[in-house]
Amino acid sequence: MMKMMPVQFDVGEMIIEKGSPVSCGYIFTDGKLNVLSVNTRGAAYTYVSHYEAHFVGLMEIYSGHDTYCCSLKVEKRCSGWRIDRDSLFDLLYSCDPFKQYLICYWANQFYDSTVNESRYPINTMNIKLIDYLLKLAHNSPRSGQTVRIKIRREDLAAYLGCSRRTVYRLLSRLKEEALISSEGNMLIISEEQRKRLQKRKEE
Repeated sequence: MMKMMPVQFDVGEMIIEKGSPVSCGYIFTDGKLNVLSVNTRGAAYTYVSHYEAHFVGLMEIYSGHDTYCCSLKVEKRCSGWRIDRDSLFDLLYSCDPFKQYLICYWANQFYDSTVNESRYPINTMNIKLIDYLLKLAHNSPRSGQTVRIKIRREDLAAYLGCSRRTVYRLLSRLKEEALISSEGNMLIISEEQRKRLQKRKEE
C-alpha cells in the first residue's frame, strides 16, 4: 500500500538539498520553488525561479540516482504529499513494461538536462549564448546591415549544455531587451544589435 503523508512547506524552507541521499519524492498540489545549485566556489545560486512545484524527487528515483541533483527552496507555500522511495517503485512496477521503460527513459533525459542546466549560473549561460550568437553573426551572410541566422533551438541547447526550456528563456530575455529579433526559426541581428551584444558580453 502506498504511503502518502500530507506535508506543507512555508516560504524560505528547504525541501531537499543537492547531494543528499534520495529517500522520498513529493507530489504538490500548489506552490512555487526556487531551484538552486552550487558553483565551483561552493556558493549557492538560484538558476530557476518561480518553478511550479508538482513532482519533486521522482526524476532522481526513476532515473536510478542515489542523490538529489539540486536544492529546492520554497518561494510560495507548497502543500501536497510526501511518498517514500519504495512506494514510488511499487507504483512504477504496477505499470506494464513499456510504460516502465518510458518513465525511466524520460526520467534519465530530464536528469541529464537538469544537471547540465545547473552547471552555470543563468548570467554565465546568457554570456555563453551571446558569445555564440556573435560568432554565428560574424560567419553568416549579411543583408545590408542585418544578419539572419537559421539555427534550431535544439542545436543551441546542445551547444550550451542546457535544456530547450532554458534556451527559450534566454532568447526571450534577449528579445525583450531588443538585443535580437526573430522571424519563425530565423534569428535576426542588426548592426546596432550586434554592437550592443558585444558591449553586453564585455560588461
